Amino acid sequence: MALVLGAGVACSDVEERPPLSFVQAEAGHPVVELSTLSGWPPTGSPRRVASTNDLEGGPLLLNRVHSGLFLGDSALVIADSGNGEVVVLDLRQSPRARTVAPPGRGPGELGRIIALTPSAGAEFFVYDGRLHHFDASAAYRRTTDLPSRSRRIDLLPLVIRPDSSLLYVPGDQRVFDQPGLRRDTVPLILASSSGERSDTLATWLGLEREIHPTSLGKLMVPVGYGRTFAVDSNGSEVVIGSTDSLALRVVNAAGETVFEIGSDDPPARVPSDARSAWIEHLEERLPIDNAEVRRAFAASPVRETLPAFAGLKIDPDGGVWIGEAIQIDARARRWIGLSREGDVLGVVEVPRLPFDRLPGRTEIIAFARHHFALLRKNYLDEEWVEVWRLPDPDPS
Repeated sequence: MALVLGAGVACSDVEERPPLSFVQAEAGHPVVELSTLSGWPPTGSPRRVASTNDLEGGPLLLNRVHSGLFLGDSALVIADSGNGEVVVLDLRQSPRARTVAPPGRGPGELGRIIALTPSAGAEFFVYDGRLHHFDASAAYRRTTDLPSRSRRIDLLPLVIRPDSSLLYVPGDQRVFDQPGLRRDTVPLILASSSGERSDTLATWLGLEREIHPTSLGKLMVPVGYGRTFAVDSNGSEVVIGSTDSLALRVVNAAGETVFEIGSDDPPARVPSDARSAWIEHLEERLPIDNAEVRRAFAASPVRETLPAFAGLKIDPDGGVWIGEAIQIDARARRWIGLSREGDVLGVVEVPRLPFDRLPGRTEIIAFARHHFALLRKNYLDEEWVEVWRLPDPDPS
């Protein structure tokens, strides 16, 4: 599929932008109200500047990219969970890649990659049950053991504060005893470095799935166009929300709300053919080829409406980028960036990543001030990452 990033979109000159309002909340922080997330025309034509397929020495072989973050505009850090390593794509000269965190059990070596977390000064952390600290040149510095609770459940560190306290959410952890449709609740927690003190700041609805009892045990069946929880961090601020509605909150390192984005636009209906297409997609991706599993997946519940949104990112300046929810037969997704001053940072249209069984994984893995990183995947499940330069902001 050819990459469509706003180039040649004639309608961008004639489409009117949906209404956007900016208000100062009574609590003292700004609120941006959108009439709708859909219908925004792309702004300008991004330019591709690098790809992991076009490197000195040949393509970089990636296997299930987990996440990414930019070190300024000079490098992209890629967490490659399938290969169990972190690589850095250098953008300053002829693009080249180097491994900075190989798989292993020693300091600076990785087990299962759980989170890639930015920090102040373009430094970053990799979390695999331990917290590995890398500086702005992606050189390894130290490894810190987190409180004992992190050995029982996954933590997703969002902000590591100067005193080593953490702002985090727990990973997907619930075990449901009763069959039927079930959802996690996801708390945002501020905890001391020792883990002795912690404060739950707020909670959100998490991933929904249906629990089916089988002779093999309890089976978690995905929900078509299901709802989930989305979160992203730029190292000092976090954007967070559930995909049930467009009600996003940006909080600072202390967990205080500094910015909100909302919309009362009702969710779009999912036509019957798109609902049937989801079931067919799911039946082609059974975790186990077993008669009970096939029956459970064939009876997967399918929502009659789309989620309010699908993707969520925050850039280094605190701009929030939102990926629209799309039907399974859609070939592209639009992302809109909004500042806390109520300005549109840009609208880009990109090839969507193939649907997983569960929601939450989308094609844009990171934004910088002037770039974004796009995860691509072909029909052979081969993955690669491209870096694109954002078009200049529209002065209008």
